[in-house]
Amino acid sequence: MRTPSSLTNELDRELMNRASTLQSVLHSLGEHGEKIALLAITKRDQQRWSYRKLGNSARSFANGLIKAGFKSGDSIALFSENRPEWIAAALGVIRAGAVAVPLDIQLDDEDLAHILSDSEARAVITTRRLGSPTTTTTVWRPESSSTAP
Repeated sequence: MRTPSSLTNELDRELMNRASTLQSVLHSLGEHGEKIALLAITKRDQQRWSYRKLGNSARSFANGLIKAGFKSGDSIALFSENRPEWIAAALGVIRAGAVAVPLDIQLDDEDLAHILSDSEARAVITTRRLGSPTTTTTVWRPESSSTAP
């Protein structure tokens, strides 16, 4: 007779056999096609992102990071309000093999500077609102500037 403990162990082994790495999950996002992956609701509108769009955006972002010279293990800070693009950027950072350093936009300058220094972030990815629904992505590289954005 099976005991609860042996059932748990069997279940754990089965889950481990099926488990995927985060990288394999990222590579398979597009397989879910047009199913909704993200739904962002604001006061003005709704954004629906399919798994395909999320996967393509993450892949494109990862490719851009790699072309820009970022290497596996580099820390890249993400400093942005909550939005689907933030998720795509975070997944892109991870897909590129880098380390995502999420930053809360409510951090004060002292805490922000401490986290950036402690994380040894090579870059900060952020958005800048320009008075319109569109945003501009900017990259700050510590080695090219002595002050944060």
